[in-house]
Order: sequence, then C-alpha cells, then structure tokens
Amino acid sequence: MSEEKINVIIAGRNNDAFLKDCLLSVLEQNPPPLELIYIDDGSTDQTLKILKDFQLKYPILKVEMTSGIGISKARNLGNEIAKGEYIAILDSDDAYLPNAMKEFGQMIASKSPDLVYADCQYVNEKGHNLGQRIYRKFSDNKSFARAIMLLPQVPFKHSAILYKKKLVEQYGGYDEKLKQQVDIDLLLRFLLIGKAKFEKLDFIVSNFTKHSNQISKKRLRALPNWFRLIAKFEPNYILRIMFLISRSLSETGKFFIELFHS
Repeated sequence: MSEEKINVIIAGRNNDAFLKDCLLSVLEQNPPPLELIYIDDGSTDQTLKILKDFQLKYPILKVEMTSGIGISKARNLGNEIAKGEYIAILDSDDAYLPNAMKEFGQMIASKSPDLVYADCQYVNEKGHNLGQRIYRKFSDNKSFARAIMLLPQVPFKHSAILYKKKLVEQYGGYDEKLKQQVDIDLLLRFLLIGKAKFEKLDFIVSNFTKHSNQISKKRLRALPNWFRLIAKFEPNYILRIMFLISRSLSETGKFFIELFHS
C-alpha cells in the first residue's frame, strides 16, 4: 500500500494541550503511515509522559529528544531519519482528519508526484470550525510559486503537504537561519529549483489550529523575510517590485484586522 511509503514528522515543544489529539489523528489513520516521528525539542510540560504512554500502545511512534535546537533543525532531523519515500509534516497543535493517509496514498499510487498540497480547515483552540480553505489548482511550477509570493492568503498550509524525501536530499531541507516563513522557502525551492512535479489533492486532510494570541505583530516582523524570499526567487524585476508592494499591503492590512479583533 502506498501509505506505507509515508513518514509523518511532528516537531514541537511544550504543547501538551493539543498533543494527544494530534498524535491520535495520525496513529488511528486507517491505514496508518509507515512511521510517525516526533521530535521533542526540550519540553518541560507533560509532553514526555504523553509520548511514553503512546509508545507503549503504538509501535510506529518513534521519539527523538533534542534540547533547544529550534523547529527547523528539529524538522530537518526528522527528514534525515525518516525511512519512507514520502514525508508529511504536521504541526504539534494541528490534526489530520480521517482518511488523510488513505487520500495521500491514493494520490501517490495514481500520480507518483514529488509534492502534494491539499485542502484544510481552520479551527479555534476548542476545536470549533472556523471555515475551510479550498486551495487553487495551478497549471505549472512558476504560477504556483508566484501565487505563493503574491496572494494575500498563501495557497497551501504546512500541515497539509506531502513531499518526496529525495527533494530534501537534493535541494536541502528547512533553512535553519530563517525564523519565519521556513515552509514558504522550502516550497519555493522545491518548485523553482527542484522543478518538483506537484499535484493538488482535492480533500480536506487536516485541521489547522488558529490561536487567539497568534500572529498580529509577527506579521510585521516577518516582512523582511518575505522581501528576502521574493528577491531570491523572483528574477523578473517588475514582478518583484509588484510582489513586494502587494505583500507589504496585504500583511499590513491583516495586521490591523487582527489587531482590531484581538
């Protein structure tokens, strides 16, 4: 079965409030992935106890312990030790929906893509549905990459992607120098440098948890990272300026909207 080619990687620290639901959403998939690799980066809450209890029941759960190396380096460790052909990334406060692995597996079996992106839905901290995110299908790598740089809503969610391990081996993993937009940098690199063959999966595979204290000021602090990414990946000068202006306006607008509603 194609699901047996998939490693799910979760990296986190001190997120015990969401951890059980996150783990169960992977481990109770039917069929399950090849492995679930959890990289714990020095948790001091109940995370370790939860992980130990789950390991007794679920042998496909592998736990690696680190101490303050950061989320990007932790994910890179997961990429390195993963045994499967494909890697799916799940944030420790998010969760897969039933049949996510089955749908990913069917896509692998039918299309053999290098990269898959799927739909998701937003939920609040209590799990209440805040709305679906149904993403566009793109015809080619350049249009997908430019949409990532231009559109106010980035057209993919990190906890709803799947990629071949060989992409990491050939084009590098998460940039450990970046503090934000590490997933943006990764996908742009895969699409534009790696020329990854991608497919859109028309299925809501995951819940993305939107926290009440999330974003706001982080949006403005992230703008220099956006500027660097756009300069790095968009060679057309006129489009680059257009993308920079558009991203500045959209991120500033979202900052004030979130500030008003906080």
